[in-house]
Amino acid sequence: MRSWYALSSAGLLAMAGCASQKAAQAPGAQRAEAAQKSSEQALKSAKEAQKKASEAQQKSAQQQQEVQKAQARLQQAQGKAQQEQANAQQMQAEANRVTRQGMEEAQRSQQVALGALKQEAERVQSGRAHFAGAVSEASGSALSITPATGDAMTFRITRETQVLIDGRKGSPSQIEAGDDARVAYEMNGPQPTATSVHVITGKVISGSSGGTGSGSASGASGSSSRSGSGTGTGGR
Repeated sequence: MRSWYALSSAGLLAMAGCASQKAAQAPGAQRAEAAQKSSEQALKSAKEAQKKASEAQQKSAQQQQEVQKAQARLQQAQGKAQQEQANAQQMQAEANRVTRQGMEEAQRSQQVALGALKQEAERVQSGRAHFAGAVSEASGSALSITPATGDAMTFRITRETQVLIDGRKGSPSQIEAGDDARVAYEMNGPQPTATSVHVITGKVISGSSGGTGSGSASGASGSSSRSGSGTGTGGR
């Protein structure tokens, strides 16, 4: 009886000791479990942070590539702009050269024209002016000449005007429309005055001869329409 009581007491004591030991160990286990969970949570957070950092790095790399592409496009655009500017400068230089050349040519032409006008004025003042063309109108007091190009001129005929018909002395009344004429004139009034008129008709002018001819066309002192009428001495 006493033995059984002793065993029972020992068992109870042992059970109580185990319970006390478990009670003593419970706070440590809880702390370990909490630490484990905290560690797992920290690892999870670290993984998420790492993932976010990797994504941010990739995004940064993409942005860097875009920046590099934009810089390349900018450099290309700048190169193109510089080339266009160089072309524009070259075209401007060529335009300036052509403009200078045109101005120089215009100045030379103007100088030539002024020289010609000066020479013409000197010829007019000295009575050395000349005019040539076809006779359009002719009378005893005026003569109109039409050149191959340009406007016609009308000259005053005076008693002092010398007239040559095919190299021979003639009169203003012998000048006919259509004849080729060269006039020397001077400006001594509102209308140019002819000092000499050289007419070329292309016709043969017969002169006086001492022989006797027959017919009215070829008399001893026959004449053409340029030299007036004559009387032949030959028989009919």
